[in-house]
Formats: sequence, structure tokens, C-alpha cells
Amino acid sequence: MFKEILIGLLAVISILYFIKLFRESRFNFLLRNKQKQMRVINTNVNFKRGTLVKALVPAMTIALVLLANPGVEYNKFSNTNPNVKIAEINSKSDIMSIYKDFQENIKNDGYFGRGVILEVEKETEALPEMTLDNSESMPTEKADDYSETNLQVVGVDEIDNVKTDGTFIYSISDGKVVITQAYPAEELSVYKSIKYNLEEECVEENCYSEYPSGMYVDEDYLIVVVNKNTRVNWKYYEEKKENEDDSVRNMIMPYWYGSSDTAVYVYDKEDNFELVSTFELSGNMIGTRKIGDNLFIITNEYVNYQAMEEDENLDVLPTYNIDGEEYTCGYEDLIYIEGTDPYGFTNIYGIDLDKSDVDLETILGSSSHNIYVSSSNIYTIDHRYHFFGRLEGLITDASENEELTTISKFSLNDHEVELTATGEVKGYPLNQFSMDEYKNNFRITTTTGWGENVLNRLYILDEDLTEISVVGETKEDKIGKPEERLQSTRFVGDIVYLVTFERTDPFYVFDLSDPQEPKKLGELEITGFSSYIQQIDKNHVLGIGFEADDDGRTTGLKLSVYEIDYDTVDELGLIKVEEIHKEVIGNGEGSWNWASVTYNHKDLMFNLNKGILGFPLSQTITDGKLWRHQSGFLLYDFSLEDGFKQIGYATHGVEDYNDYVYKGLYLDHNLYTISNHKIAVSPLDDVENFIKIIELVE
Repeated sequence: MFKEILIGLLAVISILYFIKLFRESRFNFLLRNKQKQMRVINTNVNFKRGTLVKALVPAMTIALVLLANPGVEYNKFSNTNPNVKIAEINSKSDIMSIYKDFQENIKNDGYFGRGVILEVEKETEALPEMTLDNSESMPTEKADDYSETNLQVVGVDEIDNVKTDGTFIYSISDGKVVITQAYPAEELSVYKSIKYNLEEECVEENCYSEYPSGMYVDEDYLIVVVNKNTRVNWKYYEEKKENEDDSVRNMIMPYWYGSSDTAVYVYDKEDNFELVSTFELSGNMIGTRKIGDNLFIITNEYVNYQAMEEDENLDVLPTYNIDGEEYTCGYEDLIYIEGTDPYGFTNIYGIDLDKSDVDLETILGSSSHNIYVSSSNIYTIDHRYHFFGRLEGLITDASENEELTTISKFSLNDHEVELTATGEVKGYPLNQFSMDEYKNNFRITTTTGWGENVLNRLYILDEDLTEISVVGETKEDKIGKPEERLQSTRFVGDIVYLVTFERTDPFYVFDLSDPQEPKKLGELEITGFSSYIQQIDKNHVLGIGFEADDDGRTTGLKLSVYEIDYDTVDELGLIKVEEIHKEVIGNGEGSWNWASVTYNHKDLMFNLNKGILGFPLSQTITDGKLWRHQSGFLLYDFSLEDGFKQIGYATHGVEDYNDYVYKGLYLDHNLYTISNHKIAVSPLDDVENFIKIIELVE
């Protein structure tokens, strides 16, 4: 009884303090005409921040008690970061408790969750259909020199929609994987095609379809990753007359009402591309890498909480299937990171392609599409919510509290995956190049805020994801000028290159050789900005992005070569950085240009030794009367001495979008351009003069 009375008195006192401080804070807020969110700063206020914190301690303590989840125990995982709390899950009730607490807390911040997800039964579908167009003999000739996928990390392969092994070109056309004999050029022809169930097929309650997302190719296998979609067949329920109150039929149509899963088909090249293994993985693929014979797939899948509440015997857990045999993740195999979105599972699958074995590590939480993979670790990121933003808003900048990224580190031992550390940084990374692992440290760049409140940060974390140092926290070490946001990052060993942009392009070079004290070496300010940067050698960096005028309006595409002279130092102690070559593909009154390479590094074909640089380029052109659209492959002769010299622009036609070129490869001295319906080959020094062009459609 005494305990209850004490808690009640503390609650009353805390509420009175809170009301008083709230009014005082609101008064100062109105005087300063700040943003809608209340905040208290150190100047021109009538009370100290420390006083506020002490006054709010009882209220915050009670709030923590009331909001705590009694059914889930946190910090059971041996995590070294004190800011990140981990909960192990042992039962369905643990998941439901986490979901309900999160839903209530986040709703109070104005976020109302997601639509209803219907439970759909997954049926075994027919295997992909193989067609053989040229089966008399297996080609054996191979080019001596051929394109490889442009990778972030050497030895860590990335999925792509076009691959080559020097003999064949593997491409995706109208939902098929087409295997084309590419070498020698004169014998260019379709060898095989693998057809998937692109057109939706409905069987009673459900409808099914699948589409290849991309491929890997090595000496032994062609590995095709396929997106499999299942949705509710509304027509089936409309036709049911037995139950006029059928809940599924009456549900609101805008709600998402299906599932997306991932399949991996493995074909043996030595056995004429015979299908040898099939893996079906629950969840929609958000990332994948391949290291040697081990394939890693990261998926997200939504948790059907409504169905779990309605059926106490229903378990909704991640599953996978190996050649028809199904396996299910157990509740005891799940963990949850406090404050992350519990609406889905993040599944990290490790697949041994030779042994057809699968390892699964699962987190309750939805990671983003940005992942980073080194030769020994996978890093996933997730947005983390603060549940006490309204209280913290009185003490600190609420926008800072809301923009947090949680990092999860998974160690790799062959195909086995294990969560080993979690960490947290302020802000959000831009893409996979915002992250890097070097000498056991994890480096990441992030951005928070908008307008005058923008802050760009560079973090260095140790192997336990504990902060070693950060650049960009103060005005003295700010990255970028006011309102400038990070546009690109590239880590190379002890060096990182950064590009920010608002009106001009500051290009920065930082030395990270001492993780405790990162040091800015040099900078350059020019017009436009590079959205992708790649080191050519120690002293030269390639930039691909956009040109801009003095007001920051983009005026076209731009290719740049930056030269970094480490031996020339100015009076401020900064090394010399200059743009030595520039090529602008301008947008005029009668033209507009667009290139996927500005955001997809795998569309860049670059070989310094061969002196070539190329990428797909789309154009919209008008003669003043009619607009014409085309997409081709733009190829340059390139050298550090002479820069960019255009060789030609190879197109497959301008009338049909199926002829838009989306990839280019080289095999020996020839360029192969790929569109949805065609592959063409031409000499590298005369790309518009085709040796041969073939149709990929039947």
C-alpha cells in the first residue's frame, strides 16, 4: 500500500513540475519563433537544462516503468553497445508483446502502422521451363579478356541483370534468362533460354507469378535469383456464395494483400545448364552477395499480426525450402533490437551452393535496402525510433533523436551467419558506398536534418560497433557548407572521398589512417556534383554525376577526373586537389539526357588498360516539332593524360522501348550492347558499325 501511495505522490509531483516547465518552455519557444517541436537551448532561458533534467527524472522514471514490457527481457545478448538494447524471443507471446508496445508508442508520435496483411497459402509451383535453341554442341571457346561486374569490394560478387563468362552472355528478356553464345563475335546466337512464370496464374484462393531479379555466374554454376509473388484471388472470393459475410471479400482493397518471397535456381554449366538445386526463401530480397561458393540473400517479410491474434495456434515464422524439403525458424532463434520496426523479419540466408546447405539468422525488424558486405561480415541498417521524443524535445533537438540508424553486424564463416555486434549512429547513410570495413573497423557516413539544420557525419566504429571517432559533430569540423548534403562517398583503404552539394560541389579528401583522429587532407569547390566516385589510382578519382549552374540547377550529366597531389601543400596545410578533365553531356532546349550509372555502379564499363569507359545513356531529343526518345551505349576512349574522347553511341533503335540499351560488355576487342529484345556486337573502335545483331524474342 505504501508503495502505491509513494508512486502516486511522485506521479502528482512530476505532473505539476512537468506542467510548469512545459508552460515555461512553450513561452520561450514562442518568443524565439522556432519550429513546431518544443526545444530548450542554453541561451536566453529562465531555467537551466540540468534543472529540467532533475525535475523530469521522476516523470521519466514512471514513464519508463509504465512503458516497459514485462514479458520481454532486454540485454540478454552479449552486445557491447550500451545504447542498443537486445531482446531474445522465446515464444509467440513475446512477439505479440513487442508489437503491441511498439504500435502504441509509435502511434503516439503520429505514426499509425501499416495496412492489413492477409495470410496466403503458398503452393509449390512448376519449375522454370528450359528451351534449347542450339543444342548440337556446347561452345568451349572463351575470350582472353572480358568484362566483369563493377564491384564495391574485391572478391564479393554482386547480382546483376547481365553477366558474362567470356563464352556466354546471360541476360534477362521478358521474364526469361537468355543464354547467348557471345564468342566468337561472328557466331553470336541464342543458345538457351529459361522461362519463368511471368504471367500470373490463379489457383482457387491465390494467384502466383515470378520474375528473375538477377544472376550470378562462376566457373561451375549459373545462379538465378527470382522474385515470387503470391496474392489473394479476389475473384475467387467474389464468386463464393456460401458465406455472404466473408471477411476477406469485404476487406478494403488498398491494403496490401499478398506476399513476396525469393527463390534461387542453380544450374550446372558443365551439365548443359541442368537445374541441380532449388532454394525457396521466405521474404522479399533486399540484398545479396556471393563470396566463392557461398551465396548470401537478405530478405524482409511482413509479420501477419492480425492473423496471429485471430488464431492462437497460428505461427508466422520465416521458412526456407531446399529441393522440396521445408524448414522453419524457431522462436528461440529470433532476437529484437529495441526501438526498431517490428513489422517484419529480416532474414539473412547463407547458402552453400556445393553442398545445398542453408544457414539462417533472423531479426524481428525491417532493415532497409542498404547493406554492406565485406569478405568476412554482413552489415544491415535499420531506422531506430525514440519513444520519449516529446520529453526529450524539451532537452535536445528532437529531429536529432528521431534520425538514428541501428547497425547489425553478422560474421561469416563459410556459409554460416551469426549476429556478433550492434551499434548506433546519428543520421542515415545514402547508399552502400556510405559504408566500409577496414582493419576490423567499420566506417560510415550519414546525413541528418534539412536546410540550415543539415549535418553530415563521418563515423569510425570498432569491431564491436562502438564509436572510436566522429567528424562533423561541431561547426569547427563540419563536412560541407550550409545546407549541403552528402551526395557520394568512397572509402579506399586509409582514404575517404566525400562529395556534398547544394549549389556547388565541394570534393573532400580525408585521411583515416589514425581512427582516433581523422584528418581532412584537401578539398575542391567546383560546379555540379558527383553522385558516384571511383578511385582510378592513388592520385586520381573518377566522378560521375551532374553539372549545375551557379544557382544549383542541374544542366546535364558530367564526367570528371580529380587529381590529388599529396606532395603539394598550401599555407593552410591542405594538399592540392583539382579537376583535370571534365566531360559534360548537356541538356539543351532540344535535348535531355539521363544515365543509370549515376546511381547504379554496375552499369559502368571501365578498363584503364584498354583505355575505355562507357555506360548506357538515354536521350530525349526534339527537332522543334516532334520528340524522339532513344537509349544507347556511350563509349569513350579514356586516358589520364587526354581525358574523355567520344568513340561512338551504339543504339538498337528509337521506336520501341524494348530496344533501349541497358548494358554494355566487352569481350576481347568487341563491344556487346544488350537491350530487352536484342544483343548487338561491334568493334570497340567503331561501335556504331555492327558485326552482328540478334533478336532475343522467339
